[in-house]
Amino acid sequence: MTNNELADALGVTPSVTSRYANGKIMPSKNRIEEIAAITGVTPMQCAAMYLVANIKAQYGKEVLLLVQMFGLNDVDIAAAAHIIARHKELGE
Repeated sequence: MTNNELADALGVTPSVTSRYANGKIMPSKNRIEEIAAITGVTPMQCAAMYLVANIKAQYGKEVLLLVQMFGLNDVDIAAAAHIIARHKELGE
């Protein structure tokens, strides 16, 4: 699925989905679930993918490698992504 196709399916502009993919912004929990349903992956996989992109964009590849070196798997990363998304939803 292309960036434009995902944007159309979500009803947003391609720049929004591009910022998700590049780690510039983290999608909300609801948006992660919506993207997962559209793309056919689990919400955990989707959240992990976006959190990895966000870590890389915000803190650099070195921090991402450090997170991975300490053995955080996709489930751990996805759990952190859900916490971040929930925090954003509550406006905290």
